[in-house]
Amino acid sequence: MGEVGVILEVVTAGLATALYFAAPKLPPNPIIGFRAGYAYVSRRVWVRLTRISAVVFMCLGVVVATASLVLGDFAAAIILAAGAVAVLVVMMAYASRVAEVELFKLPSREHAGVGEIAPVQPTLVHVAVVAALVIISIAYTLLNYGELPDTMAVHFKWGWQPDSYLPKSEGVLAMLSFQAVTAAIALYTYHLGWRRPEALYKPWYDRSDFRKVINTIYTVVMPTAPLSATGNVSTVTYNVWGKSSLVLEYIIYALLAALLASSAYLITLIVRAYMRRAVHIV
Repeated sequence: MGEVGVILEVVTAGLATALYFAAPKLPPNPIIGFRAGYAYVSRRVWVRLTRISAVVFMCLGVVVATASLVLGDFAAAIILAAGAVAVLVVMMAYASRVAEVELFKLPSREHAGVGEIAPVQPTLVHVAVVAALVIISIAYTLLNYGELPDTMAVHFKWGWQPDSYLPKSEGVLAMLSFQAVTAAIALYTYHLGWRRPEALYKPWYDRSDFRKVINTIYTVVMPTAPLSATGNVSTVTYNVWGKSSLVLEYIIYALLAALLASSAYLITLIVRAYMRRAVHIV
């Protein structure tokens, strides 16, 4: 992570602090704040969840930055990976409980802008791509573990020139941990859209909007695990044979392009739906 990473974490903590104080003055919206569907039950819930999430991410940023300075990049990376998944799952569970309590206080579910929400099942391709490439990445790494140097390159600048190294055991653990995190986030997102669709709902979506948005979210998260898997395979290849694979480099660039394109399309869908059917949340 280094000094740049510490600076980024400090900036993140600063932005989270600013959001905490600004939340009561901001309207519930699709861009800034806690954006899980539970938050849009009422303005009171949105402000509460936004402020709590700001505190959580501020604390996580401080912990990761401190760990980077005191314990080193390896420990900071593990803490960041574990913290990201833990924060996501815990905040969703907490938000669900807060929204449930709030609904009992409101005159009706319709008044809160919440109706029956149909689940959107991920396709077999969505799940299979994530699972298959994670298995391939882990297997390739473990099969080549004995050939890896004692100190291995784990991060590369443009042109696949290494600029960060770790002991072999720490490097492999860091790579596999990050791989596990990307896969867990993808699979958890599929779980939310299929089993708990209200978590991804927004009150300005109609039925068609919701299906488009959820399917696009699935498409956004799907490349993350393959991107991490391909990066791991490329890293192992470089450390074993002393050079990277041109094919793997092109695959990484293609996955990055797909991730950026699908993310831009998702933002467009969400903003367009909000502008067309903006709902005043009280």
